[in-house]
Amino acid sequence: MKLTIFQSGPGDCLLLTSSDDRRMLIDGGFVGTFREHVRKHLSDVAGENGIDLLCVSHIDEDHIAGTLQLLQDLIDWRVYDHHKDQPDSNLTDAPRFPRPPEIAKIWHNGFKDVSQQNNLADIEELLILNMRAFGTTSETHALAEQMQFLATSVRQGLKLQHQISEKLLNIPLNPEYGGGLMFVPDPQETFSVGNMKTTLVGPFKEDLDALRDEWNDWIDDNKSKITKLKEWAKDQQRRFRLDEGEIFKRVLREFALSGQKRGKVTVPNLASLMMYVEDADKKVLLTGDGRDDEILDGLWASELWDEGQPLHLDILKIQHHGSINNVNANFCKNVIADHYVICGGSGGTHKNPDTEVLDMIVNSRTGAASQKSTHAKVNDHFTLWFSSNNESGGKSANKHMKAVMKHIHSKEAASNGRFDARFMPKNRHFMEIEL
Repeated sequence: MKLTIFQSGPGDCLLLTSSDDRRMLIDGGFVGTFREHVRKHLSDVAGENGIDLLCVSHIDEDHIAGTLQLLQDLIDWRVYDHHKDQPDSNLTDAPRFPRPPEIAKIWHNGFKDVSQQNNLADIEELLILNMRAFGTTSETHALAEQMQFLATSVRQGLKLQHQISEKLLNIPLNPEYGGGLMFVPDPQETFSVGNMKTTLVGPFKEDLDALRDEWNDWIDDNKSKITKLKEWAKDQQRRFRLDEGEIFKRVLREFALSGQKRGKVTVPNLASLMMYVEDADKKVLLTGDGRDDEILDGLWASELWDEGQPLHLDILKIQHHGSINNVNANFCKNVIADHYVICGGSGGTHKNPDTEVLDMIVNSRTGAASQKSTHAKVNDHFTLWFSSNNESGGKSANKHMKAVMKHIHSKEAASNGRFDARFMPKNRHFMEIEL
C-alpha cells in the first residue's frame, strides 16, 4: 500500500494505491497547484489502469478546484479524440498537457443535493452581497474572505456535477448509493476498491439533514432581510448619499454570523466525506475537513474505536490542514499513527497548520503522562509529513511555514529520535509513503 502526497499549496491532493495496484484519488487542491504539480505526474503515478475512485471530500475550493481541472482535461482530450479522425475536422493539435487517467467512478456529496434548494442563484447572490458588504475594513476582512471562499466553492460544486453528467463525461456518481448522498450506512458496510476496504465514518445522514435544514433556514431568513435591506439602502442613498457597503455592514454582520452555529467550521466542512481504509493489515484514516468529535463519533458508530481504547493507524491525514478549529488534544490521544499527513500551508487570517495542533500531536506521543495516549504503541517512532514548505505559497504562507518548520524541527531535535518531520522538498512535486 502506498500514499502519494502531492504538492498542493494550501489545499489537499492525495493518491492512495492498494496492494493490488488499484487507486483512489482524494481531492485535487487548487487549480494552480494541480497544473504545476499534479497534472504533469498523475498519469505516470496512476499508471495505465487509471483512477478507480475519485473522492471529492467536500466542495471547498482548496479541495475541489484541482478536481474540476482534472475533469476539464478529460473533456478536452475526449473532444480531441472525437474530432481528430473526422475528415472535415480542422482540429490538428492535441491538448498541450498530458492525457489524464480515466476515472471509473466518483464519490462526492454535491452542494445542490446537500442544500436541496432550487434557488441556487439566490444563494450565490447572498454570499457575494455579504462578501462585498464586509470587505471594507480590516475588522471584517476575515468574514469577507470566508464569504468569498464559500461563494466560489458553491459554484465549483455545481460545476463538478455538470461535468460528470451523462452529457459530458458520464462518470458514475455515488453508485453505491444510487447516485444520492453518501453517509454512514446503518447497518455499517464496507465498499471495495481492489484490496482496499473502505468504511465511511462521516457524515451521518442526520448530520446532512441538520445541515440542510440549517442552511435552508439561513437562506430563507436572509432572503427576506436582503430584500428589505436593499429597499432601505436605496432610500438612504437617495436621501443621504451613503455608501451601500457602509449601510449594509452592521446588519449583515449579525445574520451572516448566525450561519456559523458550530464555530468556525463551515457547512461544506461539516459535510466532509471521511473514510477508514484497510488493505490487509494496513489502516489509513482520511478525514477531509471534518471535526474531531464527529470523526470520533463515526469511528465509534463503525465499531472501529471505543472510548478508553485508542486507535492505532498506519496513516492519519490530519483534518483541515491542522486547524485548531478541527483538532483537539482528546482526538490526538485517541487516534495515533505511524505517519501523520498534514496537507496545505497558509498564512494571513488562517494560519495552518496551527503550531498548537502540532504540539498536541507530538505531546500525545512524547509528552507528560496526562498528555500521552495510552495505546501500547505510543512510544513507537512516528513521522510528520507536510505537503508544503516555506517556498510553496505566497509571502504570508511562506512566512508562516518558515515558522512552522522552525518550530517542529526544534521539537524533533528535543525528542531524541522519537519522531522526524518531512516537508515537501523544494522543486519536488510529490512525496510517497510506502507501507
